[in-house]
Amino acid sequence: MCLKMQDYQNILKVKRLISLKNEKTLFEKFFEKYEGVWDFSLDRIKKAILEAKLKSIYQNKFTILILGSNGKGSTAYLLKSLMFKYFPNLKVGLFTSPHLFSFKERFLINFNFFDTSKIDKSFLDLLPIIKKYKLTYFEATFLLALKLFKETHIVIFEAGLGGRLDATNAISHNLYILTSISKEHTNILGNSLEKIAFEKLSAVRKNSTLILGEKAFYNLAKKFTNSIYVYEEDFYIKDDKFLDRKENLTIKLNLEKDIFHNHKAIALALKAFFEMFKGKKVNISSIFINSQDYPPFRTQKLTFDNKVLLFDVSHNEESLYRLYKFLKNYRKNNFLNFFFTFMKDKEINIINKFFKTFKNSNFHFISIPYFRALKFDEFLKIVKNKQALKKLSKNIYLVNNSIVLKNLYPYQISSSYLKNKVNIFFGSFYLYNYLKLNELLSFK
Repeated sequence: MCLKMQDYQNILKVKRLISLKNEKTLFEKFFEKYEGVWDFSLDRIKKAILEAKLKSIYQNKFTILILGSNGKGSTAYLLKSLMFKYFPNLKVGLFTSPHLFSFKERFLINFNFFDTSKIDKSFLDLLPIIKKYKLTYFEATFLLALKLFKETHIVIFEAGLGGRLDATNAISHNLYILTSISKEHTNILGNSLEKIAFEKLSAVRKNSTLILGEKAFYNLAKKFTNSIYVYEEDFYIKDDKFLDRKENLTIKLNLEKDIFHNHKAIALALKAFFEMFKGKKVNISSIFINSQDYPPFRTQKLTFDNKVLLFDVSHNEESLYRLYKFLKNYRKNNFLNFFFTFMKDKEINIINKFFKTFKNSNFHFISIPYFRALKFDEFLKIVKNKQALKKLSKNIYLVNNSIVLKNLYPYQISSSYLKNKVNIFFGSFYLYNYLKLNELLSFK
């Protein structure tokens, strides 16, 4: 087997990430048996931050809060990558959620994880405060991030649920990015896009700058701040170029092939980058962006043994449509090997477009043992509404007489399923936790 050095290094990085799964922190062990108070208020976390003597530190530190329904993690990671490429001496903290394999993924300085001992020590320092204010898992994680990132120059925070009452809104930020708005958590955020947008935009402080990824909500955004840059109006990507009308700026983009590049996330990250370093001499004429500039398994390509593995976490209508458009242009007439699973509370009707377009491909529904996971029979109902199904056996169906749809369990997926094909994994963050990826990515 001939394996390129870059591919070899990429696989080793992935294997290292998977290996961290077994390194449990004291934080995780504590929250296995403890649950805080869910009261949808910022009072407790604000008091905890004050008592931990962290408030004054973050009043003098440049921070960014990324809000939205999709693309938050990609935008955050891309922005961090840009800063590292052009200002490598900066210490940039990155707080994201959820994690795929290891709790450590939530806290990065540049591209480095914290040692377990450092996380444990910081957690034990904060434990009396966590107990006193009965913080939830996410609130306590955010508090821990504030402590871990004390010595950084800049911190990027990814919001969790919503914005107005999200723990990340317990401190003020210098720059806000709203990536997208789609229907999610409607029982908490509201049952319309306008209500969801209001909940997220309510985190934006009056004298801060907002980079807005949804121009439809510009008028709503003006209620919170006057400093707004709007995607597709003030800045955008066209013909692999980033263009900023207000700054009269054009940057050539060299995008790695065979990657589901999120053009909106790239544009938002670039606009944030240039806004942060406005006035500084940043001489950039072109930027190369590859899968390493995205969070692991969000938009990642691994190649070995004449196999191509494409990983994505498209899990709702908006992100699935982005994946669909990419694949439609990428290999419409070629054989594709799909592996996916979904959660019960996600809108996934667009999956029927995949069946209509990617004929003669194989589709593998992965039944994972998780209480929120969609069952195979429930998935069949979604497909049956739009497609002709023919049952071949209990776990195998023929779709429109041209596509094989199989129901598999994670332990059944092995490298034998990946014979010289383009293999796409998508549908949920949880999928990767159940796959035996170390075996799947084995090479000689």
